[in-house]
Amino acid sequence: MENIKEVTLQLENVNEVNGKMKTTHVTYKGMNPDAEDAKLLEAGKAIGSLMEDTPETIYAVKRVELKA
Repeated sequence: MENIKEVTLQLENVNEVNGKMKTTHVTYKGMNPDAEDAKLLEAGKAIGSLMEDTPETIYAVKRVELKA
């Protein structure tokens, strides 16, 4: 079983700025480490719906403690 210590949601947008593609990220820390992936996606979509530019990609970054 994974020992998840921290979950961060990362919302990503790619936009053209002055003829170049620019990637921007908005990060939300402190998500519940016990939350299921479907719930994290739901939270990411809810947050993204409040943004001016709807995120193209939503990541759940899980920090897992590895023990030998």
